[in-house]
Amino acid sequence: MTPQALTFIANFGGVADQVAAGTGLSRWALLVQWAKETATGTQIFNRNNLGNIRCSSTSFCQYATLTDFGDAAIATWHNGFYGGVLATAGKPVRTQLLAIGASPWDAGRYGLKECGYAGCSLIALWQSEFDSIDPQPKRRRAVTIVATQNTVNLFVRGTDNALYQNRFDGSAWSGWRSLGGRMGTPDLIAVRTLTGIDVFIVGQDNAAYLIASNDDGLTWSPYLKLGGDLSNGQLAAIGSLTPVSGTPVDLTPVEQQLTAVGSTVNKIESALSKAGSQLQQA
Repeated sequence: MTPQALTFIANFGGVADQVAAGTGLSRWALLVQWAKETATGTQIFNRNNLGNIRCSSTSFCQYATLTDFGDAAIATWHNGFYGGVLATAGKPVRTQLLAIGASPWDAGRYGLKECGYAGCSLIALWQSEFDSIDPQPKRRRAVTIVATQNTVNLFVRGTDNALYQNRFDGSAWSGWRSLGGRMGTPDLIAVRTLTGIDVFIVGQDNAAYLIASNDDGLTWSPYLKLGGDLSNGQLAAIGSLTPVSGTPVDLTPVEQQLTAVGSTVNKIESALSKAGSQLQQA
C-alpha cells in the first residue's frame, strides 16, 4: 500500500465506515471511489465533498463536516438510481467497484473511455495504491497443478494479472512463462482432457475464458471467451458453456459415455458376483 493511500485511509476511514454502515457497501470500495474522485486526497476542491456530489447541474455541494458528507453520500446511494450498486453489498470489493463504474456516478470518469470497460480505472487504482485489499475470505490455492502421463504443469496468476505456467517434462522445469490473458481473480481451473489440458480463468470483465493445449502444455490456443457473469469471483463446474459465438459446448455426450461406462462396470461386477456364487455352490 502506498504512503499516500495510508494517509488517505487515516484521514477518511471513519467516514467510509459511516457510509458503509448506511449502505452495506465495503469501506474499501468507498475509499477507492473517493480516492479516484480526489486524486487520493490531493485534489479536494469542494469542501469535505470526497465524492464530488452535485447540488445542481452546475455546482458541487459543500459540507461543513465529513459527517455531513457521509450523511449526504448515504442519501445519494439510496436515491433510487444506484440499486445495482447496493445489490452488491456483501460481495467482493472488485464486484462493487465494477458496479460503481457502471452506475450514474461514473460520469465518464471511471474507465469505459479510459481503459476499455466500466470501472477499470477504479480497479487499477485499487490494485496499484490499495494492494487489492478485500476482507472477503480467501479460499483459493496459490498454484493449480495438472499432471499428465509425461508432464507436470503448474498454473498461477502473475502480479501483472496474466496467467503463468511452469512445465516439468520429466527432466527439467521450463521456468515460468506468461500465457497472457487478463485475470480478474486468482481463481482458475486446470483439467486434463482426452486431448490435452484445458485452463479456465475469470477475466477482468467477470466472464469465463478458456485456453487449451493439445500437446501437454507445450503450445496453447488463443483465449476463447465463454461469457457468463462470475462476479462472485469463483469458477464453478457447469454442464454447458456458451462461447462468445453463441454455440453451446454440450457435455451431454461425455455424460452419456460416463453413464455407459458405469453401466458396463455394474454388469462386470454383477457377473463376477454371480460367478463367485456359482463357484461357492460347486
